[in-house]
Amino acid sequence: MSTLLDAIIFKCNQKPDVRDIDAQGIANLLWAMAKLVDNGQERTPEFKKAVAALLPHVIAHRDQFNTQGTANLLWAMGKLVDNRYVRTPEIKATVAVLLPIVYAQKVNFNPQEIANLLWAMAKLMDNGQKRLPEFNTAVAGLLPHLNVHKANKPDEIANLLWAMAKLVDNDQKPSPGLKEAVVALFPQVSTQKDPFIPQHTANLLWAMAKLLDNGRSRHQNSTGPWPRCCPA
Repeated sequence: MSTLLDAIIFKCNQKPDVRDIDAQGIANLLWAMAKLVDNGQERTPEFKKAVAALLPHVIAHRDQFNTQGTANLLWAMGKLVDNRYVRTPEIKATVAVLLPIVYAQKVNFNPQEIANLLWAMAKLMDNGQKRLPEFNTAVAGLLPHLNVHKANKPDEIANLLWAMAKLVDNDQKPSPGLKEAVVALFPQVSTQKDPFIPQHTANLLWAMAKLLDNGRSRHQNSTGPWPRCCPA
């Protein structure tokens, strides 16, 4: 592993005319490294240096990422900080650059990418991400497209409801768009042919409890209570 990390650092530090890492490669590398951390990879000094070497290239290539690359990158940022990776200035700067891209690409994300993006933003918020105007704009931009796509996989539904509950729990205003997204997702819970795994079930129950709890406590500051969950 250390040999691979050294190679990443070396390539990132090369001059642009000989460096052979493109936007897709940058997104794939950061996604893979976040996945490794999620599966127990030790955050060695070499690992941290490799992440630090890649992040400036995200900013430099920001106009070249497709929707999958954008979703993978923000997911990677969320996963890294969720696994106790220090929120360095470079990570903060990378997130700030990615949020406007999320909004610009909002009509082209598929259901899985929307689920990953909202999950990542919820995780970043849960780990100290400041509520930048771009953050609120990105969330608001994604929610109507969630209604259009209507997620239909157990993991998508569980992650989306968890993410929306976590955003509300971290003081995201329960806007009409967010409530409409919840209304669209609740019926999907009870119509699944494939069962939810225990983790998804736990996330769903937590999300429903949080959404209902925040619906009651903030009723006076919103346009109405949260919907009743899970029709029979």
